[in-house]
Amino acid sequence: MRSSQSTSAQVGTGNRNCGALMEPAGWGEAFAQSTSTFSQDFRLWSPVFLTVKLPSSFLVYLEVQPRFADLEDAGHIDQLLLRPALGYQLTENVSIWQGYAWVGSYNQRHTPPQSPFFEENRIYQQINYAFKFESFKFLSRTRLEERWIEHADGTAVRFRTMFGERIPYPWPRNGPSSPMTKFL
Repeated sequence: MRSSQSTSAQVGTGNRNCGALMEPAGWGEAFAQSTSTFSQDFRLWSPVFLTVKLPSSFLVYLEVQPRFADLEDAGHIDQLLLRPALGYQLTENVSIWQGYAWVGSYNQRHTPPQSPFFEENRIYQQINYAFKFESFKFLSRTRLEERWIEHADGTAVRFRTMFGERIPYPWPRNGPSSPMTKFL
């Protein structure tokens, strides 16, 4: 049996026979050697959502979502999503929606003569489900999108689902609470 002092010395000398204690050092070396194969893709999404209840159980939704890239190098807008929709409240917990989305992608990698800007048009159908518990609200969204992307042939179809919860958060203190939403 080796003492911990002996194992520490082996880690420092690069002896690969000391099992799991060597792995973190080996991982660091591997990442240091291969950093040129990775590109940083940090992006900031800053969406604004608006939902309005209309008479006769109808709903209107609007989403404006600018997305920013390369924040370390002065940053720039990378994409802009505009997503309006018309909905209908079927029950207290279920609503159905028909919507449209325009997506503009800026400064994208491209092969001339293509432009670094391209756009995408989508129509989508979705069903939202919300169930209120005593202390929070569970949210579920299921969406089917039909997508037309510039420089791509045909129609792309995408099925998406989202789960989330809305938790009342008291702000300001001793005042009315406003919901805070977490998405999974």
